[in-house]
Amino acid sequence: MRRKWNSLFTRLILIFLAAVLPIQIGNQVLNNWLYGNIRNNAVTYASAKVYEARTELEEAVEIIRDQTQFILQNSKVRDFFVFRENLTNAERYEMIKNVMDLLYYLHSVNPYLAEIRLCYPESGMEITASGQYKAIESEMYAALSGLERTAARLYDREGVLHFGSLVASTGGKYMYLDAELNMDHITEGMRLADPSGGTRSMIVNHQAGRMYPEQDSVLPEELFALLDSGTEETTEVTLNGTEYLMIASYSDVLACSFVELLPVRQVFALPILLRRYVSLLTALVFAGIVLYSVIIYRKIQFPVRSLVRHFEEATAENLSEPVNSNSYIYEFRMLADSYNRMNERVQKLIRDNYEATIRCQQAELKQLHAQINPHFLYNSFFILRHSITEGRYAHAERLTDYLGKYFEYITDQSHTMVRLQKEYDFAVTYLNIQLIRFEGGIAADIEALPDEIARLSVPHLILQPLFENALEHGIVTRNGEGIIRLRFEISARYVRILVEDNGSLLTDEQLQRMRDMLLLPTPEQEQHALVNTHMRLKSTWGDSCGLAFDRSELGGLRVTMTVGRTGFETAEEKS
Repeated sequence: MRRKWNSLFTRLILIFLAAVLPIQIGNQVLNNWLYGNIRNNAVTYASAKVYEARTELEEAVEIIRDQTQFILQNSKVRDFFVFRENLTNAERYEMIKNVMDLLYYLHSVNPYLAEIRLCYPESGMEITASGQYKAIESEMYAALSGLERTAARLYDREGVLHFGSLVASTGGKYMYLDAELNMDHITEGMRLADPSGGTRSMIVNHQAGRMYPEQDSVLPEELFALLDSGTEETTEVTLNGTEYLMIASYSDVLACSFVELLPVRQVFALPILLRRYVSLLTALVFAGIVLYSVIIYRKIQFPVRSLVRHFEEATAENLSEPVNSNSYIYEFRMLADSYNRMNERVQKLIRDNYEATIRCQQAELKQLHAQINPHFLYNSFFILRHSITEGRYAHAERLTDYLGKYFEYITDQSHTMVRLQKEYDFAVTYLNIQLIRFEGGIAADIEALPDEIARLSVPHLILQPLFENALEHGIVTRNGEGIIRLRFEISARYVRILVEDNGSLLTDEQLQRMRDMLLLPTPEQEQHALVNTHMRLKSTWGDSCGLAFDRSELGGLRVTMTVGRTGFETAEEKS
């Protein structure tokens, strides 16, 4: 896992992300800042407009309250109210005109008034600022019936806010002043500059359950649920599938909420556009990262992994096929070509070294032949002559048969590797010749060769030097009590061949010198048969194979030969 994170491909991707992500984060921060700034400015401006409209309307209502009291307390109005039945027609018309002029004047100086009516319920007549003297409408009677005497308050009638004031006189008679508010002027003062017409400004009357103006049909009744009495809030809401920024301000004086609805899509058009741009840019960046990753992988990571794999195989002594660098970029193609040239040179050096090793083994084998042949030939013919001289012809015949097999095998130098069965048979033949020579002075304990390793390929002449060493330096001193033992130990990867004797002259110093001889042999020691055999085994299977010297349980030397099972049951003899 650590190697994967330390790869060139991963580091290039991380570097690319480190360069791109700060830009993306900066864009996101900028967009959030711009969105928040525009939102705050819009809220501040809209809140100011709503607060201004609410304050102005509250002040206008107070003024209307004072004006209605002024009218109701005016002497001309009260005279008409008290003496109208005793007036002549001319006097009545004159006084009606005076009242109309007074109402008209109040209406003209106050833009929040749409109409002013002075009603006399007992006479069933009303006077308006628009210059009408007419019968009171039935709707007005219904509104008047619910008023308390001397009441002065805002109320809703037919979707319009009215301010009414009632004054009673002696005798149970009363007159009523009704001021109809100009809702268009009120809501116009709240409305922001919006060419698209998406902004909604309104007043919500909580007591009457109405909103003004009523023609704004895009607003559902659910708006009332969002506005409890006393609400002062700014929030984003969704009405009829449209998102709005709602600014609400409640008036205790009027018992109404002043509401401004700003369409999010229009008010925040710039940040929304910027957010889309950032999203599109982010998508493009990540698409670029994917494309960049693919290009980096194909042009850099793939060649690097291929080269690393080839170098790892070369390190593991498994030289692979040449690297195909046709699709690589220039730098990696140069590396691949250099690797291919190095690979060819290494393979050539391996072949040269292998051929040199074979020639060396052949020279060592010939040297071993040269060591064995003269010495053994002399002793064998001496024993044969002695047997014939004494007339032991059967003994001489058996010896001649052994000698024929022995010299047939040892003179065959056409193979450097033979089957273990042949090497075992040759070593036993050599031992039989020596048993004839010592005439019962040696006992041989030879284990039969297991069938499972009989076809194992081993170097030529590796067992005979072990028997020769045991005879010449071990049991020859026992005076008729010598023992030679041969055993096999088999594992999954190796075969160990143990040759022991019961020689009595082996000292610890001699045993250590023999071990040192195998570790760092001198040029003179390399001519020794055991050292020669040890080096041939190591050159065939590596350092895990060869000879080892220990003291035997019999009292003499134990030589352990370790050979590999390479080519087990399938190896053919190699020339």
